[in-house]
Amino acid sequence: MIEINRNYLDAAHLKSVKDWIYNCGHLKDFSSSDNKTKRLAFAATFTAENLPEHLKHYADRDTNVYNFISIVTTSYGAIDTHVDDDLTCHMKSIGIPNMFIKLPHSTDIFYVDVSKAMTGGQLICHDMMIAPETNMLVRLLKNTPHAVASINDSDSPRVVLVCERYRLLKSTIKTLNTPLYRDG
Repeated sequence: MIEINRNYLDAAHLKSVKDWIYNCGHLKDFSSSDNKTKRLAFAATFTAENLPEHLKHYADRDTNVYNFISIVTTSYGAIDTHVDDDLTCHMKSIGIPNMFIKLPHSTDIFYVDVSKAMTGGQLICHDMMIAPETNMLVRLLKNTPHAVASINDSDSPRVVLVCERYRLLKSTIKTLNTPLYRDG
């Protein structure tokens, strides 16, 4: 199932999210090795208890860990079909036993800033092509494969904030040592 919410945030909250992305100090180069895709990115993981004020609109009772991936794309930006699992991969990389690792129960893709002049860059899911718009949130349920079409042309970067929502055991949460920022 896909849920689309246009005009997700009021102007002040939208600005605070965009300011955080650009000013947090963790945006680092995450361009492709072939130099087609030019982008900056970072990941930030929070528990329900330490979720920053500017991200509180993501809070819900079913989630105790929020993993945010911010991506600022200036060219191309195609992403092959995948299921979001950034924090899942991180948990494996730090040795958390597989029995304690889960995929997110849902993923939000929030379009913080998208040029009206952008062509391409659509979210592809269930044979649908969803054209991104500034301040639009798309929610995907667990294990929903999706892809991103390449940006053909744009006069400004596309800024996206992905939120992977998890329900993890307290012992697993302690191992993550949040808030946790990972560059690039």
